[in-house]
Amino acid sequence: MNWQAHLQAGTPTSSMNKQNVSKAKSNNNQSQTFTCDLLKVAVDAHAAFLMVAWQMDGSNPKAPQKFAVEAFVPWLAKQVKLCKRVVCCYEAGPTGFWLHRQIVAIGASNYVVCPTCFG
Repeated sequence: MNWQAHLQAGTPTSSMNKQNVSKAKSNNNQSQTFTCDLLKVAVDAHAAFLMVAWQMDGSNPKAPQKFAVEAFVPWLAKQVKLCKRVVCCYEAGPTGFWLHRQIVAIGASNYVVCPTCFG
């Protein structure tokens, strides 16, 4: 199974050893196992699809993957359950803030970046 299939299935890859898996307390006082401490997700939003690249902890970033718009948020919701912290970003543009609201609603942090503000 490749790393994309592992992330989609919610299972750790072989490169994730026991040192990368940590324990934390959930709200109901049960112990929960996380596959990573920090998942960074970069989104390039288009009207018909999303291009998504991510990096788990300090590993090399994964190649961008094309998502149908309706498939991205459920995929990200799985990652929120598997990682201690999920941080996303995407460029402000004609897509508006609907994606930001959905990302924040599932428990991930999100930054909407305005690239013309930095130049």
